[in-house]
Amino acid sequence: MRLDFRGNAFAFQPGQLVRVTVPHPSHQDAKGSTRSLSIASSPREPGILIATRLTDSAFKRSLAELPVGAALEVSGPFGKFGLAPGSDAPAAMVAGGIGITPFRSMIRDALDRRLARPLALLYLNRAPEDAAFLDELDAWQREGTSFRLIPWMTEPEKSARGWNGRSGRLDASALREVFGDLSRQDGYVIGSPRLMASLTQMFQEAGLSLARIFEDEFMGY
Repeated sequence: MRLDFRGNAFAFQPGQLVRVTVPHPSHQDAKGSTRSLSIASSPREPGILIATRLTDSAFKRSLAELPVGAALEVSGPFGKFGLAPGSDAPAAMVAGGIGITPFRSMIRDALDRRLARPLALLYLNRAPEDAAFLDELDAWQREGTSFRLIPWMTEPEKSARGWNGRSGRLDASALREVFGDLSRQDGYVIGSPRLMASLTQMFQEAGLSLARIFEDEFMGY
C-alpha cells in the first residue's frame, strides 16, 4: 500500500514508522482502528510505502476493504531505528517476516545515496512464499551494489515452489558463517521481544558487542 499525500511533503528517516487510522472503519474491536506501521520506502521514493500482513483483525479487515484512493489518517513519523549515524562499519541486519519493512527502507535509501558501506541482510521466513520483497531484494544485490542478501527459510518443506537455499536452525555459528568477523560490525535486529532477545544473545555469542547492537521492538498488530 502506497500512501499519497497529494503533493504535500512528508519527511522521515529510513527505519521510522507512522500511525495509521482507518476513519469510520467497517469493522471494530477492542484494539481500535489505529496501528503503528513501519515505512518500507526510502525518502526518495514517491509517497510512503506501507506493507502489512492481512489477518482477521478488525483493523486489517477494514483496511483491506477500502477502495483505492480512500483517505486515511496518518501521523508521524516516529521512532529512532535506523543505520547508526556517523558509522561506516559494515551493517549486519537480521529481519524476520514482515519485520523486513524498515530494513527495505534503510537499504533502498543507502542504495539511492550510493553509500559504500557494506550492508548484509539475513532474512528469516518459514518459506519463500512468506517473504515480502524477496525478489526485489535479490534483484538489488544482483546489481553489483554494496548490499548482500542471505535468505533463510525455517520450514522450507512447506514451500510449493521449492527451496535450495539456507534453512534450518539459526545459531551463533550460523551468524559467524554468513556475516564473517562481527567484532567490527554493527548489528541491527527488529522483531518480537522474544525474537530480539534470542538474536541479541546469538549476536553476542558470535562476537558482536552489545553496544553495537541496535534494536527495535515489534509487538505485533
